[in-house]
Amino acid sequence: MQTIVIGHRNPDTDAICSAIAYAEFKRKMGMADVVAARAGDTNERIDFVLKKFGFPAPDFLSDLTPKVADLMDTAAISVPYDSSVYQAIKLIRDSNLRALPVADAENRCVGILSGWKVTHYLFPPTDEALNLGLLNAAISNIVNSFSGEYLVGEPDSSQRRLDIVVGAMSLESLAPRLKRNDPAEVVLFVGDREDIQLAAIDAGVLAIVITGGIGASAKVRPAAQEAGTLLISSRFDTTTSAMLSRGAVRVEQMIEPLVTSFWPEMPLHTARQLPLTPLTLYSRFWTKASDSSESSRKAGFFVRCHGSSFWLITMNFLRRSKGQRSFLSSRCSITTGLASAPISQYFSGIVRSVRRAPWWPFRTNSRG
Repeated sequence: MQTIVIGHRNPDTDAICSAIAYAEFKRKMGMADVVAARAGDTNERIDFVLKKFGFPAPDFLSDLTPKVADLMDTAAISVPYDSSVYQAIKLIRDSNLRALPVADAENRCVGILSGWKVTHYLFPPTDEALNLGLLNAAISNIVNSFSGEYLVGEPDSSQRRLDIVVGAMSLESLAPRLKRNDPAEVVLFVGDREDIQLAAIDAGVLAIVITGGIGASAKVRPAAQEAGTLLISSRFDTTTSAMLSRGAVRVEQMIEPLVTSFWPEMPLHTARQLPLTPLTLYSRFWTKASDSSESSRKAGFFVRCHGSSFWLITMNFLRRSKGQRSFLSSRCSITTGLASAPISQYFSGIVRSVRRAPWWPFRTNSRG
């Protein structure tokens, strides 16, 4: 967090030199990122003093109104829109987040992938569970979801309709099921049931996932090669493999649009007044707190801006300001926005002792 040391409007030599002195004092005392600023133009006397001692004029700062830019995090973690849910879940876990911004090919934020949305997809209510096995995904993403291995055939990354079928039944019960579905869409998960594997190959299924780390038998492998059926091996059991396969769908199918967004130049008091709609609440997510004394996670919003960038702003701005801080050399004629900016300290009267410090180049023999 940057600390700004600034004097009054229409500054005189004392206002400029005091800001430079106190900023240097704070840096010497170990405070990081402290800069001097001025609230008006310099004059000939100020320019003479600064040139005499080799100091540049402080940056001009006309407005100290806290902005969204003071709080936003420019290193927001995002997930590409064409990533699988499995990849997104790994990123959520590794980054300790509850939701992710979704970025398109040009790195523009197109919406939110919330933990709630993923949970609803993986564990739907019973009235939505009848179509649990129907996916719009790529075979390659299914294989990646359980770190599988191709035994016969090559990876296919094209998006298509898939029907996940578990062969946990007798051959007599499975045959009618295969006939009811389009075999070209079926991905069959089965253990060491050679009879079911051969029957599925004869029916023309798209792929067979042999679970439990078991390879294909001498009969099944050539039959699959001849029929053009993909054979895939999973080290997990049938139930786990089929469950993990649902992570193969792409996150673009679960994107929730951003109803409320903020711009870096927006004043914080304006951002606080924006309505919080239900979809806005979904756009809240959690980021690691930088201060170990705070909670381990903090809620946040996404900030959209011009171009191809997007950033994160923490929800703390709804309760308090924690952006730039300002120090005054005078309590009158203050610069614009200072009334709404967080003031840490007035330093009028302190600079006298600072001027006598051995490292202060403006020090003179006078007692003033």
